[in-house]
Amino acid sequence: MKKLFFGIVILGAAAAAGYWFYINMPGGQLDQARERRTVIDLQTASNVVLSWMSVSLDEGVTGISSDQPPTVFTLPAITNSTQQVPLRKLSYEDLMLKVEPKFGRQFSKTDGWGRDFEFYLADEFSGNTVFLIRSAGRDKVFSGESYTKGTVETGTPNDDLVILDGSFLRGPTPK
Repeated sequence: MKKLFFGIVILGAAAAAGYWFYINMPGGQLDQARERRTVIDLQTASNVVLSWMSVSLDEGVTGISSDQPPTVFTLPAITNSTQQVPLRKLSYEDLMLKVEPKFGRQFSKTDGWGRDFEFYLADEFSGNTVFLIRSAGRDKVFSGESYTKGTVETGTPNDDLVILDGSFLRGPTPK
C-alpha cells in the first residue's frame, strides 16, 4: 500500500513539474514549437490544395468562382521585374467544400498562434501563380501583400510564413 501511495505521489509530482515547465517555458522555445507546427500545417494545406488543383484540372475545372474581389499581391521576381498577381481570398470553409469531397481529408484552419490561415486562389489555374497560403506569425499582423518570388525569405517568428504554389516564399526562422 505504501508503494502504491508513493508511486501516486511521484506521478503527481512529475505531472506538476511538467505543468510548471510548460507554463514557464522560455518564450523562444514555445515560439519555435508554434512556428514548427505552422510550417507543417502550411505544407499539409499546400499539398492538399496542389492535389485538388491537379485533379480538378484533369476533370476540366480551370479555376474558381468567388464573390470576393481579388487581392493583388506584388511579387517582385529575382530579375527585378514586378509581377502583379490577383488572387481571390477563399475562406477555410469554402476551400474545404471544394477539397474534402475529393480527398476526405482536412488540414488545420489555424496556425500555431491560433490565428486563421489565409487562403488565396487564382481565377484560372493555368497561370504562373495559382495559390498562396499564409500565416501572420507570432505578432498576428500581416506585413502586406508584397513578397519576393523566387527566393525564400527568413526572419523572426513575427514575420509572415507564406507558401506560393507549393513553395515557401517566406519561411521559418533559421536555427
